[in-house]
Amino acid sequence: MVAAVLPWNAVIYDPYNSFLAGRINRITKKSAPFPIVQTVKPISKGNFLAKFLFYYQKKWIQTMGGKIQNKLYLLFAFLALLVALPTLISQYFVYADYTQKKAWPIIDAQVIKTRIVGKRAILPEITYQYQVNGKTYTGKSDLQTPPFGLRNKRDITARAILREHPVGSTLKIAYQPQNPAISTTGLHLPWNFYMKISFALTLVIVALYLLLQYFRKAV
Repeated sequence: MVAAVLPWNAVIYDPYNSFLAGRINRITKKSAPFPIVQTVKPISKGNFLAKFLFYYQKKWIQTMGGKIQNKLYLLFAFLALLVALPTLISQYFVYADYTQKKAWPIIDAQVIKTRIVGKRAILPEITYQYQVNGKTYTGKSDLQTPPFGLRNKRDITARAILREHPVGSTLKIAYQPQNPAISTTGLHLPWNFYMKISFALTLVIVALYLLLQYFRKAV
């Protein structure tokens, strides 16, 4: 092992475990090419003071490092819950709305107009007409088509949906009994419902794990 020639009263610390590596570099005038694991004891009464300072600084670093790590656990747990809880609440209302509409009467409606709308989020738009108690009502729907993907892919998907529902064809709709003018073609949960629920629950699990680590470190 190569030894570095240092002044008689130099005290060297391990550069991988202490922030005092910068002092070593200033003493040797160059970066240490190997890990220094032994302490060069000075021949003076200051050796005890040097050991005390080394021990105190090491404990301080360990304590502060633990506190910072604990705060990071708490911070990331808070951020995870900040995203997860609003998502779960919003999807609860989506599910409640779905269960309410699921009880609405279902009838056949006639497609009277079709077109493609949107420049970036290209979607099909179907205008339909239906009758309740002798009165005629109209509604519009995109048939819960996902608004993402490549532009050409969305355009192809929208045109394929319109071909499946040409003008004059029928489709199933549900209407609100108290106000028949309100109707929907969404007879199923939205396409992204389960994806959002899974994402939110994963964040909750991560947050609980981080909180467990936080309280373990705090004890």
